[in-house]
Amino acid sequence: GTLAGNSVLCGGPGRRPASTHQRVFNTWNKLQMGDQNTFHQTAHQVVAALRAKDQKKTGPWQPEELESMAVEDAYTGPRLNVSSLTMDSVHELARFYQRTHAAPGILHRRYAIELLLSTKALLKRKVPSAVVDLEVTPDQTLHICGDMHGQLQDLLWIFHLHGYPSQEHPFLFNGDIADRGDRATEIFFVLFAMMHVHPNSIFINRGNHEDAEMNELSPFAGGGFAKEVRKKYGGRTLALFQEIFDCLPLATIVNKQIFVVHGGLSRHVGVRLEHIRSLNHNRQPPVPVNYQDSIFFDMLWSDPRPHSLEGIAPSRRGPFCITFGQDVTRRFLSDNHLSLVVRSHEVPSTMHGFEVQHGGSMVTVFSASNYCGSTCNYGAILKVRVGSSAVAGSPHSASSSPTCPTLSAAPISGSSPLPSPTSAGTSSPSGTRPVPSTAASLLSPGRGKGRGRATAGRGRGVGLSSRTLPPLSLNGGGGVLLGLGSAMRPTQLVTAQVLQLPGLRDLHVTAHEHWAPGMAELPAEEKVRPQDEGGELELNRRTLERANISTPRGQNKMRSDILAKIRSRIVEKKEELLWHYIHTDSDDFGTVSEEDWVEGLEAVLRLDIPWQEYKQDLVTLTPEGKVDYRRFLRRYRVAVSPQAGDTFSSSKGSRVYNLLISLDLDLGTLQRLFTPGTPAAELSKLLQDRAVEAQVRITQPQISEAVHLVQAMQDGEGEGKPPSPQPGKATSSELLALFVVMFSSEGTDSEDKEAGSVEDEVPSFAGAALPAERCVEAFQGIRSILRGLGQSCVAVFEKLDADRDGYVGAEEFCSGLAELAITAAVSAPPREPTLEVFRAVLSGRGRDGGGLGHLDLLSLCKAFYRRHHAAADVQKLYTTLYENSQLLLRACRFYDDDEDGVVTMEEFKTVLSALNSLQGMHGRQLSPMHIAVIAACVDQTDDGRVRFASLLDSLRVVDAERAGTSMEHRPSLSETM
Repeated sequence: GTLAGNSVLCGGPGRRPASTHQRVFNTWNKLQMGDQNTFHQTAHQVVAALRAKDQKKTGPWQPEELESMAVEDAYTGPRLNVSSLTMDSVHELARFYQRTHAAPGILHRRYAIELLLSTKALLKRKVPSAVVDLEVTPDQTLHICGDMHGQLQDLLWIFHLHGYPSQEHPFLFNGDIADRGDRATEIFFVLFAMMHVHPNSIFINRGNHEDAEMNELSPFAGGGFAKEVRKKYGGRTLALFQEIFDCLPLATIVNKQIFVVHGGLSRHVGVRLEHIRSLNHNRQPPVPVNYQDSIFFDMLWSDPRPHSLEGIAPSRRGPFCITFGQDVTRRFLSDNHLSLVVRSHEVPSTMHGFEVQHGGSMVTVFSASNYCGSTCNYGAILKVRVGSSAVAGSPHSASSSPTCPTLSAAPISGSSPLPSPTSAGTSSPSGTRPVPSTAASLLSPGRGKGRGRATAGRGRGVGLSSRTLPPLSLNGGGGVLLGLGSAMRPTQLVTAQVLQLPGLRDLHVTAHEHWAPGMAELPAEEKVRPQDEGGELELNRRTLERANISTPRGQNKMRSDILAKIRSRIVEKKEELLWHYIHTDSDDFGTVSEEDWVEGLEAVLRLDIPWQEYKQDLVTLTPEGKVDYRRFLRRYRVAVSPQAGDTFSSSKGSRVYNLLISLDLDLGTLQRLFTPGTPAAELSKLLQDRAVEAQVRITQPQISEAVHLVQAMQDGEGEGKPPSPQPGKATSSELLALFVVMFSSEGTDSEDKEAGSVEDEVPSFAGAALPAERCVEAFQGIRSILRGLGQSCVAVFEKLDADRDGYVGAEEFCSGLAELAITAAVSAPPREPTLEVFRAVLSGRGRDGGGLGHLDLLSLCKAFYRRHHAAADVQKLYTTLYENSQLLLRACRFYDDDEDGVVTMEEFKTVLSALNSLQGMHGRQLSPMHIAVIAACVDQTDDGRVRFASLLDSLRVVDAERAGTSMEHRPSLSETM
């Protein structure tokens, strides 16, 4: 679910400006929309590629396995007889979930799996095609529910207000039961149990979140169902849920007039119901690469265009997604002899639970109130009746609904749809436009000056009629409603709204809104029902109290999420942003104006959001009011969480680097050490023999760590392979150079300097030994030469090593630098200061500088290659892993049969290679050497398996100007296991 784009409150001639809360939600929604679809497309490709390589995956549970699942005597939850369920069983299950809300009760795995297996079989019989035909009789009332998104409290509250499903009161759930909220399994089990009791009273359409790839996203990114099921029941149960999702229909047709679909209509002209019925719906939602797949895809993902816009247009949801205009809706209805489209998929732009669109030919309904705990929207359901409206009395007819079970907690009673969350009052500050007082006035689809008037029948024959209550006063009439300020006060509240939909024949649709209380506040008993005296007033009072409390808290939470997402986007697009600002800064001052700063963010991040509202949290202006764009871009980066330890860090590499320095290895030996395919035993012997020759004492754990890191950096071909390089594979010299760049400097994980900055400070081990200022200048001169060459450290070392003995002596060092200075077009430092620097480096490495010995490659690079080189490479690696963390997590889970967060090194490298080949890691191609470094740095179990969940969870976006404070609020990825 997202926010609808056809807002009557978001700008445009004749419309009121959006409230602060709506602006915050609009921004939050825009940042959310594109991520999900992009992930869906890429994950679909990656998993397909992995599945093609490995067909031996453990499947879902089978019926014959039930016999081995014993129910322990200590189990205190419901004991279901799935073959003979009753409504009492359903009520017991609902009470169990409500009673154990603090520590959610888990239905025993035996009953859960049996219920799922039976539901799959039932749906296969009940849903033979992609479309279900439903006939509502005059003695029935159909209840249509929109997105639930794991909010069990909304489901139970709806049942409290409107009764449980029965033959007289069938319910149709229009998709997106899964994800975001953490009680979706409970919703499914309650509905599936009801489906067994009354098969013709529970219908479920598929939504875009009844999808394996969407479920794998973290809750922060819009998913979470996979996490929920794995945590409660394991991966095989998740696979069983996915098989059930594949059985769900894509649409339901009510009385041959109402087309109920989760997302919307197709991009193709002339789509008939026969086309939709013939779709192969028993599969995971496809990528829209052909005609049939695009129809399937659009029914789950498309959205209506706002206002009077027509035709097909791209959607902000991401690649392949579309929006469709009013003309598309009318043509589809006409071609298929239908009257109305009912869809869900997004929070209506009015922040109500429903919205009439496209001139009365479409209605959006959304049932998750206070969506995600922060949106502060109302939820709603639609009721469809045959014949006269019957709204004038008690709109909910609770007395004629099946009795609801007793729930445990303090009672809240009464019922009524609610005022606009953003405009429930009538008074307004002096000089401003009066604000409409009723929900009906906000939802009238009239246009221009007519919009906002509570007039039934306006706006192309569409309007709302409503029954209202007397004004309701909170806090003596001066309470603040939904953050609108003390000038706004709640007045008339709408109870039930009859939708005047001109195309319908003998069908009447009413909208019923709600704001569900928390699980702990659900009614304890049925003593006070909505139709009872005072029930509605009490419900409205309590609902407005919840709204007043929730809105400021929700805004703060959404604002934190917004800033976290923006900072993540900045990190991911840092190179493009730098390029944009450099070419905007024609005077090369290193600054741009605020306007140019915003323009760059909008152009590169492709985000049209109110940047001025977030400026003070993102950037610090210069005294002249400009933006120092290099400082701005340096401010945000990816780093390893301090709590992660050695989960993913260069510290292990640094330890190995210093160990190899102590062994004083010549260049030839180092190259043999990094030759791909060298067996571990040979590497161990090489290090042991050299330790004896150098009279250096090293332990077996140190040797093992070094061998493990070196082998991990190799290209993954394994032992016994020939050392000759293959196309695209790293050579020994390339691996050695990468090892130097990545690990020659301690502390690169916390390096804050940007790549390309001048960093000429003398390292501490050499600086203390330098006798004079002229030596410091010589040291900086040496670094200038190396910087100007632009060559790898191995290539430079080979040029300095004139006698090819694998070391660089003092004379080789001085004469070689003089020659290299000419190539680099810089001045060489004088000979004597250069020799003193050479001695200082030897002394700093614990060797006899007075004797003018030699420098090995690793010691030379430790001294003269600047730390920011390593920091830049580490940062690029961290950023690539970070921005692809969700995809990496999804792909690794494909191999994680035991669900313990680990995979083999071979599987891990296969995942990295698959992402590389299919998507280029969001534009960042990982070379074999990058994969080698990742393999070398990642934490492993004793048997060599990669802890991939810990690896991905350790990366965070930090603000370098706030002492390394983590600025990201996403939940732990490891929690999604």
